[in-house]
Amino acid sequence: MKSLPFLRWSGLLGCAAALFTWLLPAAARAEEDFQWQPLKIEGRDYVSAEQIGSFYHLKLRRDGNKIALDDGKVSISMETGSAVCEMNGLKFMFATPVVEKDSSVQISRADLSRVLDPVLRPKMIKTNGPLETVILDPDYGGGDRGNEAAYALQIARQAAKELERDGCKVVLTRDDDVAVTAEKSLELANAVEGNAVFIRIHFGSGDADKRGIATAPLALKKDAPGDDALVQDDFGPASMALACAVHGSASARLKPYMVDLGIQPSDDPVFSKLKHPGISLDAGCLSDPEDAKLINNEAYRRNLALSIFAGVKRYKKATQP
Repeated sequence: MKSLPFLRWSGLLGCAAALFTWLLPAAARAEEDFQWQPLKIEGRDYVSAEQIGSFYHLKLRRDGNKIALDDGKVSISMETGSAVCEMNGLKFMFATPVVEKDSSVQISRADLSRVLDPVLRPKMIKTNGPLETVILDPDYGGGDRGNEAAYALQIARQAAKELERDGCKVVLTRDDDVAVTAEKSLELANAVEGNAVFIRIHFGSGDADKRGIATAPLALKKDAPGDDALVQDDFGPASMALACAVHGSASARLKPYMVDLGIQPSDDPVFSKLKHPGISLDAGCLSDPEDAKLINNEAYRRNLALSIFAGVKRYKKATQP
């Protein structure tokens, strides 16, 4: 198949690196002794946009239902009644919509802990030292979904090549056309010792409204960490930072040709037991004609592999002490 001209590879990072404004340390000026005043709404803790602005030193502006927080480097926009949040142009999906209470905009405390803070203050994320290993999990294999299995493995192999060239150890949950269940992938990932991250490469199931690329943080426990205590083995914040880095890399490389479904919460019960930070990269839908044109293009798949590589590098840099 002839290569699509707009997907010609222009080097490892290309000009996309200049667009990376996520995982910014600008909000590290946040007030560590700040006293949050959460508000209980329908049994869930919320914090006001005013408090978030004060904590991160962001100026709050409001125009009807639209809310903006920015300081010239960090820009956050959201809307009451919506779960969509944009940070420096990157799309995130909150688990709970933004609400208004007593003329004040309220964001759930869980979304503050799991979405906003890991992106704004990645160096506050607790890790087990320098990143040592990347676990790549190409979905499918050994079944009747030949193209999806082959493409997922090809992307994983290309990403592994770049990561290993950069000095990172890589573990593939499969390196052939063999069936590996989600449970087996979890077992293999959890057997890896040391500081590692897990990246699952997946393709959509064919729903018309699911066309495009989405990234889901994994390893989330049911309850988000509070301000004064961390939930044991909750890698949600680190997973969010990894999702931001990888998805942001893919978005920078592939816009405007990809449909960006954003970074979305995951309710996967299997990978909630993951012992490392992890993400699931939904790389498109082969049953959609437009997505299929992209996915069947080798340059598109190469750029997805390079997005994983570049995202891991960004994550390492952003989260190292």
